[in-house]
Amino acid sequence: MWVNFLWRAALSPGRRAHSALAQLRCVLDRELEGIRGAGTWKSERVITSRQGPCIRVEGISGGILNFCANNYLGLSSHPEVIQAGLQALEEFGAGLSSTRFICGTQSIHKNLEAKFRSKMEAAGFTISGADHPICPVMLGDARLSSQMAEDMLKKGIFVIGFSYPVVPKGKARIRVQISAVHSEEDIDRCVEAFVEVGKLHGALP
Repeated sequence: MWVNFLWRAALSPGRRAHSALAQLRCVLDRELEGIRGAGTWKSERVITSRQGPCIRVEGISGGILNFCANNYLGLSSHPEVIQAGLQALEEFGAGLSSTRFICGTQSIHKNLEAKFRSKMEAAGFTISGADHPICPVMLGDARLSSQMAEDMLKKGIFVIGFSYPVVPKGKARIRVQISAVHSEEDIDRCVEAFVEVGKLHGALP
């Protein structure tokens, strides 16, 4: 509507175009600022190492425990897998992998997932769903999930805050992905960090 008004104004075509672009920029800036203020702004983290239980992230010194990988079986860096992958790429090109409910799962997955869920719930967190490698830590508030995920990274734990429009409004969460490559010590360290960060932000008493 405001664009039509500008085009009807007594301005030269060049000035009308410039004015319209300037106002459009203001509208977009306000919209983006509103997204940031609501805590729903999304940004990428750049991984600078191979996938594994411990990774390196751009801008962060030292190793980071990765709890957001799809490396379910922990074989992403196995030399035989890499060699087979190179051969497959040479012959067939690239393709997509499948998921555990199609290709099967292992007891180590179940044990680690159960341990993480039980320890997090005992600490006072709400973990959505059951019997699944993705363990969503439900927080509800978009800003809280984003801030807690950032503070988890500072403590050496890679997890991601999900909020609208990725999930419904009021259902913001932190996505935790358990894989067979994680040890019980990794699980303990992750839970301890969640408890510390949760208390810092008032998510836990």
